[in-house]
Amino acid sequence: MSQMTQQEATTGQITKLGVRVLEAIPTIGLTKDQAQLHIERDVLTKVVEIVLQGHPDAVNLVKLQEMVGSYLPFREEELDDSEFGYPEGFPKKTWRERLYIIQQNFGGLNTSGIEGFIEKLVQRGLDEWVDDLTDPFVIPDWQAIGETYVEATVKAWDRLAESLVYKGRFYNYRQRLTQDRIKLVYTNLYHQLSREWGYQLKGIPTAAAHDRLRELRPTPVTVWPVFAQTGLRHRGRSVRRAHVCFSDTEWGLGPFEVACILLTDGEDRLTAYEHLGIDLPGAFYIPEADHAFDRAFCFRFNGDLFEYDGHWLDYPRQKFGSASASLR
Repeated sequence: MSQMTQQEATTGQITKLGVRVLEAIPTIGLTKDQAQLHIERDVLTKVVEIVLQGHPDAVNLVKLQEMVGSYLPFREEELDDSEFGYPEGFPKKTWRERLYIIQQNFGGLNTSGIEGFIEKLVQRGLDEWVDDLTDPFVIPDWQAIGETYVEATVKAWDRLAESLVYKGRFYNYRQRLTQDRIKLVYTNLYHQLSREWGYQLKGIPTAAAHDRLRELRPTPVTVWPVFAQTGLRHRGRSVRRAHVCFSDTEWGLGPFEVACILLTDGEDRLTAYEHLGIDLPGAFYIPEADHAFDRAFCFRFNGDLFEYDGHWLDYPRQKFGSASASLR
């Protein structure tokens, strides 16, 4: 009697198996310690890697990422029906036009070698979700603008308040911004949040992204090309939800970086209440001393007034999305 030939699993079977694994995650009854152990070992990632080795077409990675996102923490902090976006037509500037505006607003910048810097970042690879894959935003190294991140941020706000787009309409609710009231998102804070939120954060801490850009620059240039998006990717999500949805190559933009983006591209991004407000996940702040760093800054329009304000990290709003950048 002939032996029955074993057939390989079909692509459809493998896909359904992956779906069943994801659907089972909330109901498998792991203890908190067991769940944390699996998170740290990244067991599911290893399973998917093994599947893809034998069946490269078995998994729709885009669909898988969407499904995984639905199981990430703080799903209740995401509103799915937001229709806020950018101004109609959404014109874009070139990086050279942006560089000219930055030079007009901030003196003493070293711009030599920026074109080579752009080419280097493109060659390293970019995430498809950035607003523009060929013309990055142009943002100075904050260390070339002020002695502290806070000082550089205040200078950028002042330029923004006097810009053609926002002059006479700018209102800053956070006038008393001092070094002890703002905390740039850095590596140790990521570790702290991972413990407090119960989830291993995978994005790049903002301070670490700054350091990496300084390391990658091919010359002593003090102006960085930043491939970013200003909110649509995380529209309707709380800042906390956005942080746990970041990819491994994603970092949150703070108040200095986004102020510089609005200096060059404000008329294309945010000029009326109907346009998407911008959350700034790259830095947290406290409104008063002795409070926790549990709030994030934002830019928004309120009626005819362009406002710089802030709100709780766990508060989702349809009108806002977190700004972030890609860096490999």
